[in-house]
Amino acid sequence: QQDARKNVIMITSSNSGEGKSLTAVNLAISLAQEVSHSALLIDADLRRPSLAAYLEITAKTGLAECLRDGVDASSAIIGTGVPKLELLPAGKSVANPVELLSSPKMKSLLLELKRRYPDRYIIIDTPPILPFAETQIVSMLADGVLLVVKEGGTTVKDLQDALDILKGTKVLGIAFNDVDVRAQGMNNRYRHYYQYYADRQRRKA
Repeated sequence: QQDARKNVIMITSSNSGEGKSLTAVNLAISLAQEVSHSALLIDADLRRPSLAAYLEITAKTGLAECLRDGVDASSAIIGTGVPKLELLPAGKSVANPVELLSSPKMKSLLLELKRRYPDRYIIIDTPPILPFAETQIVSMLADGVLLVVKEGGTTVKDLQDALDILKGTKVLGIAFNDVDVRAQGMNNRYRHYYQYYADRQRRKA
């Protein structure tokens, strides 16, 4: 089946303020520039949506309406002004993001998007994984997860806890954000991150 294609990538971080949403936007723009593919951004951070603002788009309907009211995703997806990049915004605020994102409707929606757009990368921006339960649920629906780590903002304990929650998913890698390559000791500062992640990957191999 076409929905077996591995094209759904979830972007998250351990905590808020680590740059996951901007990373999701930048990744989607880069993937949309590939000759044979397009990209769809999904704002699944129903608590603090930001993708429409980053892309300077006004949107009234989005993921929340698709899950809560049965709105067809094709009518909620909008252009971004970036060639071959579209956005499914978060939609109006909801009181029950955990319930919506853990519902069978969320799984069905992603499967339908994979079937409908087999040549499109689907990038999902989610809430940070440590404070919010729905992110782990969405990670089980994605084909891969990219974890964003901010210099000075993520501890080894945060990283360990986030990776523990992501057990059973395919962690594609760690994206370091706001790293000052000119700073002395940067390699020492992040060697433990690389070492910890590399050790986990070896144990999984």
